[in-house]
Amino acid sequence: EKMAHAMRGAGPAESDEEEGVEGLREDPDVEMVRDQDRLLPIANVSRIMKNAIEKNAKISNEAKACMQECASEFVGFVTSEATELCQAEKRKTISGEDILTAMKNLGFDCYVEQLREILLKYRKATKPVRNAETGEKDKDG
Repeated sequence: EKMAHAMRGAGPAESDEEEGVEGLREDPDVEMVRDQDRLLPIANVSRIMKNAIEKNAKISNEAKACMQECASEFVGFVTSEATELCQAEKRKTISGEDILTAMKNLGFDCYVEQLREILLKYRKATKPVRNAETGEKDKDG
């Protein structure tokens, strides 16, 4: 139910009829969304997939498209759960911690600790460098 809510309007047409515009479906309760607006870029998904396999292995276009759909759906699913957490706390900005909590709530506990380490590395890498004398942020960081 949550996944359907997360990607409302993002699925393929529910009838066999073509609406005339690829990637869109007609539903009076759902705003029409183009594939390019709801899916992660196929080149990025393909690159990640290629990095996970041997150099001589190949990936079919069908597999790339399937992974693109799955990865995009997953991002929407987790984001929807994180949004609910923020709304419950009357906040508008989703944090990295919200994503980790959402992952845990959705049953992806086995990934949370590794993702927490990645989040900490990200925070360290993006933390502004402060000038020791003035306490102000340096222009480089």
